[in-house]
Amino acid sequence: MNETNSTPIRRLAFTSAIIVVIHVAIALYFIVTPIHGTSYLENLYRTKILIGPFFTDTRIQAGSILYVRYKAHDESWTEWSNLVQQDMDSFRHSPWRYDRFKRADYLRGFVRSTYYELQPHKLEFDSARHADGFRDFNKYLIDEFIQRDKIDSIEFDYKLRYYARDQKTAVETTIWNLRYDPNEIDQ
Repeated sequence: MNETNSTPIRRLAFTSAIIVVIHVAIALYFIVTPIHGTSYLENLYRTKILIGPFFTDTRIQAGSILYVRYKAHDESWTEWSNLVQQDMDSFRHSPWRYDRFKRADYLRGFVRSTYYELQPHKLEFDSARHADGFRDFNKYLIDEFIQRDKIDSIEFDYKLRYYARDQKTAVETTIWNLRYDPNEIDQ
C-alpha cells in the first residue's frame, strides 16, 4: 500500500527536480551570455523569470541618486561623492553587507521625505532647515560621512535616474540642488 502511494510522489519529486535543473541551466546560460534580444522567449525569460542582474542600466526603471560635497574652512570644495553608489558598490561586491544596501536607502529616505515635505513650499534653505528630515540628514552627513569639525558649506544634488529606452541609456535629472551652511540648521 505504501509503494502505490509513494510512486506518484516520487514521480512528482523527480519531475520537479528535472524542472529545477533545467531552470538553473537556462538561468546560468542567460547570466553568462550577452543579451541578444532577438527572441520573444529570451526576452520573456530574462525580464519575467530570471532573477538578476539587478543593478544594470537596462533593469533600472527609476532610481534616485545623491551627490554630496563639502567645503571646510580655508579649503576648496571636495569632489562630488555619490554616496548611494558607493554603498551599492560595496553591497554588490559583498552581498552579505546588507547594512550598506540599507544605508543607501536610509540616505535617500532623508532627502526624499524632506523634499515631499517642502514641495508645496519653496525648496530653499530657509524652509529646509526647519524640517525634521533635513536636520536628521544634515546630522547624519556630518557624523557618518564627513566626520570633520568646522565645515563651512555642504552642497547636495538629489537626482532622478531612469532608463530611456528610446536612447538606450540612463538619464539623470536634477530634482533638488541645495548649498547651505550646516551651522545654521535649527537643532
